Amino acid sequence: MIKKRFFKGLITLISTLLVVLALVTFSVAGVTIIDSRGRQIIFDSPPQRVVSTSPAATEIICNLGVADALVGVNFHDSLPRQKNGKIIVGGFSHPNLEVIENLNPDLVFVSDYQAETIAALEKLRIKTVCLDANSYDQAMENIQLVADIFAIPEQGKKMIAEIQDRVDLIAEKVSRIDPLERKRVFRLMGRERVMTPTANSLLNHLVVLAGGIPMAPEGDGTVTDISLEQWQLFNPQVIFGCGGDREAAKNNFDMPGWKDVDAVKNNRILYFPCALTCRVASYTGYFAEWLAASIYNEEFFKSDNQVYPDAELTGEPVFINQSVVKESWRKTSRIADFKHKTLVVDFTAPQDVLSTLEGFKTGVTTVANHYLPPPSWSAPHGKDLESFTSRILKTLGRNPATSAMLMTGANMDNLTITDKEYKEMKATALVTAGATSNAQRASRSTGYFYEPGTINIILITNMELTPRAMARAVISITEGKSAAMADLDIRSSDDPLNLQATGTGTDNIIVVKGQGKPLDSVGGHTKMGELIAKAVYDGVKQAIFLQNGILASRDIFQRLDERNISLHTLAESSDCQCDKTQTSTMAAKLEALLLQPEYAGLVEQAFALCDARERGLLNNLSAFSFTVNAAAQTIAKKPVDQITAFESTSFLPDPLKMVFNALMSGILLGQD
Repeated sequence: MIKKRFFKGLITLISTLLVVLALVTFSVAGVTIIDSRGRQIIFDSPPQRVVSTSPAATEIICNLGVADALVGVNFHDSLPRQKNGKIIVGGFSHPNLEVIENLNPDLVFVSDYQAETIAALEKLRIKTVCLDANSYDQAMENIQLVADIFAIPEQGKKMIAEIQDRVDLIAEKVSRIDPLERKRVFRLMGRERVMTPTANSLLNHLVVLAGGIPMAPEGDGTVTDISLEQWQLFNPQVIFGCGGDREAAKNNFDMPGWKDVDAVKNNRILYFPCALTCRVASYTGYFAEWLAASIYNEEFFKSDNQVYPDAELTGEPVFINQSVVKESWRKTSRIADFKHKTLVVDFTAPQDVLSTLEGFKTGVTTVANHYLPPPSWSAPHGKDLESFTSRILKTLGRNPATSAMLMTGANMDNLTITDKEYKEMKATALVTAGATSNAQRASRSTGYFYEPGTINIILITNMELTPRAMARAVISITEGKSAAMADLDIRSSDDPLNLQATGTGTDNIIVVKGQGKPLDSVGGHTKMGELIAKAVYDGVKQAIFLQNGILASRDIFQRLDERNISLHTLAESSDCQCDKTQTSTMAAKLEALLLQPEYAGLVEQAFALCDARERGLLNNLSAFSFTVNAAAQTIAKKPVDQITAFESTSFLPDPLKMVFNALMSGILLGQD
């Protein structure tokens, strides 16, 4: 009997192992793909060490949840949180082959535009995959190809379905607009001249997805100049661009003829992140919604143009360890057809709250922090704000009369909950934060308009705060937030080159009275004041990382980008008689230098000196000049009698000007 049981058990075990082996074998079974070059590429198993020199590929990889496979990325990638800790291999135009080779990748994602890089990688017998897209359909195919390569095909199908749902929603909403009311939309490109994508360009497909009528001049699918006659004949009603496209507007839209089209006269000129406007990848559905809602900012929010009824969709509990909290949720709802997310905190008993948005309120049973997605940003402005907040709260089953709510453009998925305790005292900070669109330096930045808050903080303690303590808490909260901004070196949006930010122009705070022992003081010298500031400081730093991917230890290329400093622009200098090829070579050599810690550190020193000099704390840069001169000589590998003052660096503050003049002088003299 024992033997029978033994053999029966052994057979069961062997059968189970065979099933597991079959499943494992199936999961890593070889897959063959055809990339955008038309090349057949075979994968026996998912790649384990991946370098991506293509921002679109990096975006797809990260959003499919396989970012752990990435060992190297380029500094143009727009997902800094996911790429944090990855090795920078240079920029899109000039990936550093030595760095890539040292990473020992089993796959490198590339672009057709990187022909020299592809040829060099193939000489090194490194497998490459090219996933450029010339249409929306091809971009969706690329997502599935990446999922197939990593043996997660169902995740690829899910991502594509979610994108398509957003695109279908826009198509449905646009179909309800009178065809005569469809908008002529111009995709602005260029610097000195006004340019736009030609008819077959992928960039024009984005306009079509958003329900706009593109100009789409004839051409080969790239970009072309636009004449004044073409401009006036098309008469755009909406213009949009990104980044440096503002230069084309600045240089042309005040000129006769150019300023006389509807979009310019009505100030309907929009700018979006370049990562959204210049590629079709995993965020295409998101951008189609945002662009469409911006184009049809009135039509989309009319009740007869709504496709779905407002409704709460899902909810997940959020743990907040304070006795005054009855329950708390992160809820997803559909409002005016777009998905919103809200932190909802219900109390065990009505509370007094102090809100910088709504003032002092009594009898509050719920506080909320609401993520307003970009497509809905035009909905709640001005006199409609109160009715829109009421609409949100009613959708979530809460009474607007007994609720206090903040709104933000920071995703509620990036909420942080930070507790700080000392003996019987506890302070909890609930924080959402975004700091890259409207950060400002108090006393130096100009106020122009109102929009939903960017850094929102809800404070709950285990004490009963008096009105005096609640008001004083706002100071401790603000100082903690500003300290976090300073320690992260967040730059002011209106002058990032020269100014550190102290907050954003739309920050808001709610302080909850709470329950427990009465407390009348929470200033900086009190223990509760210390706990509040620490909870906010840690919460803001973590929330900014989750939302914007910003760490104090971020790479030098990200910090240059935050100051709007382009290596390619610095390389363009009439003093060295550079043509386009020479400019590209200089930019590549600057990139290569900044991949070396000693030269990246030199630029970091210049950042700190610039801020000290701007505040009047530093007057003499003689010692620093010795350091940069020595760097120039090291690069040139010979004595450098004089550092060239390049015209292209003239806009920089003195310490940065000194560094880049030295780096480029060393590069040029080293070529002699």
